[in-house]
Amino acid sequence: MGEASTAGSPPGGKAGGGAGQIDIRAILESGSLDSHYQPIVSTKDGKIVGVEALARPRVPGSGEFIPPIRFFAEAAAQGFALEADRLCRKRGIEGFAESFSDYPELLVFINLDAAILLRFVESHREEGFLIALDDMGTGSSNLERLTILKPDIVKLDHSLIRRIDGEYYKQELYDFFLKLTSKFGTMVIAEGVETREEALACMERGGDLMQGYYFAPPSEPGEALRECIRLYPDVECAYLLDGSGFQASSTVFNPSRSLQPGKSLFCPAQRGCDQRSKDYFLSIDAKRTRYFSAPYVSKASGRACITISTARLAGGDVEAILCLDISTPP
Repeated sequence: MGEASTAGSPPGGKAGGGAGQIDIRAILESGSLDSHYQPIVSTKDGKIVGVEALARPRVPGSGEFIPPIRFFAEAAAQGFALEADRLCRKRGIEGFAESFSDYPELLVFINLDAAILLRFVESHREEGFLIALDDMGTGSSNLERLTILKPDIVKLDHSLIRRIDGEYYKQELYDFFLKLTSKFGTMVIAEGVETREEALACMERGGDLMQGYYFAPPSEPGEALRECIRLYPDVECAYLLDGSGFQASSTVFNPSRSLQPGKSLFCPAQRGCDQRSKDYFLSIDAKRTRYFSAPYVSKASGRACITISTARLAGGDVEAILCLDISTPP
């Protein structure tokens, strides 16, 4: 938990709302706000330890993106700061519960507006929540706030990480925070890591937890699977299996392809389905990490396809399997 995110328009996103006032009440009443999730990675363990829920408000009706910093400023000006903060938290928690329920070890980072933060810290700490101080090194996230909140996690602002590989003072500040927080038993996350050089500079100085576009941008759950379909239009559907052979995601279907009419037998499998008997799972292990099936009739669509599966390994074991169903000529 930390202070409100001030992320701007995502790359490729269209900022909406125009130059006039945003109707915050309409957004709150319609619930026109989504959460995107950006992973926080452990570079030493080579795994994702959590995700940060980032608000993506939209103009009701048109769906145009509104930069979060403008949304929160308008909400405060119109007297809806608490309601806006509550909607962001609600969407972030609901989306996490729906999309990441198969990963109980993951942490979810939910931002709180600085104006109401102090009221929440102690009550939520008593309930077992971890407290994270966001954007450390800028604004109100200063050393005084560190002593008041006694956070479990400190997230260093991206301005301290940008070009850290070539700037001596930023390296010294990073070392200072690592040393200081280690005395308190507090973890440090480097925010805004955008290049390999920045990641290596943090690692060389003893850093572990990082977050930024170098690893992954904020995205909707399932966005990576949808991106596969956008890049490769012959992909009919995409889905993930866990290392035990159960489906770890819903089946993401190519929107340009419809199900065979009148064939209710065929429908895409959902998360949790048992795929342990399928060749595209049985044929995968630590030595054979890719598999190409023979043509068959897909139970997802009723059309001829082949399945390509490829494994991601962790510590020599299969951690996840990406499966792509590719359409074949009739």
